[in-house]
Amino acid sequence: MLSALCSFSDVMLNILYVIVALLALMFMIVVHEFGHFIAGRKLGFQVNEFAIGFGPPIYKRKTKWGGQFSIRPIPLGGFCAFEGEEDDNDNPKAFNNMPPWKRIIVLFMGAFFNFVSAMIIITIFFSAYGEQVAVVGKMYEGGKNSEILQEGDIILAVDGKIKHILMNDDFSDMFAGCGDTATLKILRNGKTQKVVIEKGSYKYFAPVAERDFYQILYIEDNAYRAVNLDDGWTVTKIDGKKKNADTPLTELKSGTSVVFEKDGVSHEGFITVVRRGDRLTFLNDNFVPPMTTTEYDSLSKSLKNGDYIMFQQELEGGSYSVPVLLSQDTVKDFSGNVISDFSYFGFVSGHNQLIAGEDGNEPANFGFTRRLSSEKLGFFRSLGRSFTYSFFIVFKVLALLGQLITGKMGLESAGGPITVISTMSSGIRQAGFPYLLYITCILSANVAVMNLLPLPALDGSKIVLTAVEWIRGKPLNRKVEAVIHTVGMVLLFTFTIFIDIFHMIK
Repeated sequence: MLSALCSFSDVMLNILYVIVALLALMFMIVVHEFGHFIAGRKLGFQVNEFAIGFGPPIYKRKTKWGGQFSIRPIPLGGFCAFEGEEDDNDNPKAFNNMPPWKRIIVLFMGAFFNFVSAMIIITIFFSAYGEQVAVVGKMYEGGKNSEILQEGDIILAVDGKIKHILMNDDFSDMFAGCGDTATLKILRNGKTQKVVIEKGSYKYFAPVAERDFYQILYIEDNAYRAVNLDDGWTVTKIDGKKKNADTPLTELKSGTSVVFEKDGVSHEGFITVVRRGDRLTFLNDNFVPPMTTTEYDSLSKSLKNGDYIMFQQELEGGSYSVPVLLSQDTVKDFSGNVISDFSYFGFVSGHNQLIAGEDGNEPANFGFTRRLSSEKLGFFRSLGRSFTYSFFIVFKVLALLGQLITGKMGLESAGGPITVISTMSSGIRQAGFPYLLYITCILSANVAVMNLLPLPALDGSKIVLTAVEWIRGKPLNRKVEAVIHTVGMVLLFTFTIFIDIFHMIK
């Protein structure tokens, strides 16, 4: 009975998170349509209806501006219906009878409102929860910049370029292209200043894993939890597919999603696979290198059951730190044996490694570690950075789209509405309201970019065709234009459905 109640509770929570994700998606589309509506009303277009949702109206009323406002039951967006948008008529306020420049403004304002909403949301997010920024860690031994930088300095810009971090490569490429010196804009004690740093040769203490082992983890109450597979739990799915009995967990990559069950209760988690030589990067929230051996010993001896350590691994998309929880009976070696006396000290050793500038080793660097941190930068600074951050997201979306078109990125990286809603609901469940704000900002900018692409049925295509009409001095054949947009809409829906089915099958 208890397990059935727990299962029912999980189902209801999942439904709730899906509903929240749907509402967030609807918000973005309604904002987009509201941009069209406001521009159309200000420029004298006749708007017949502004609707929230799709399907038959469950609420409607006439408005002061002469059109109809309605609420509809299917929460997948909304629409703004202009008079004469799809055909020609004699109404001077009909969409196609208005000057081309006015139509272009109306078409553009949907994406513009999405962009502005992204700026507003990200400003709220940065102010309330902080922006993910690069922060100066510890200085390498003998570093030239030890008198210039301080631990905790926030890096805002490098060589005049504002730095934002969305993906792992944004962090790793922060100093790419710098010469022997770099000018940093940093934030220290609430005040910004510019400093010039110089490359050099440095050493640091680098602890590494001494043997192979793995662990299955999940997140609960914003903390890592470990699974003891010898306590009745069974892995049933790997990456959403039923687990093959012949698939050893040790062949999986760290971060691979797994589902484990016991007595009818299931949880979704992930696996951490550590291999000999993987470098230790964190003891709890403390970045390890560069430390003296005395500092290292002091920090490691303070570890206790329930703490976590992280190892650096090269995975698809870049270099990541993967967690291991110090938890009794949850760590196994690659032979499947539980390491019941798992001890941090028994699995990690250290050495001084030359990392820069001598004997053909790695190139000289700037002599300090960096770490990611969420820092509240204040409302006005957050507002200013939200502008560049929104453009940064637009650039990332276009770059990823280019990789998808050229085949550098697989179809599994794209997603239709079902995939988006599923990803959003999972993220909201794990990270709560902050994630909802953050992903809504990302997707709002995404909607703005996608709608301005010159593809049939999208605003970008309509803008191009209207511009051609403006240049020619006469409209295109409305029937031909309608066919183009209809075919484009069918192809767009077909593609998004195919992508969702592809994800389900995969």
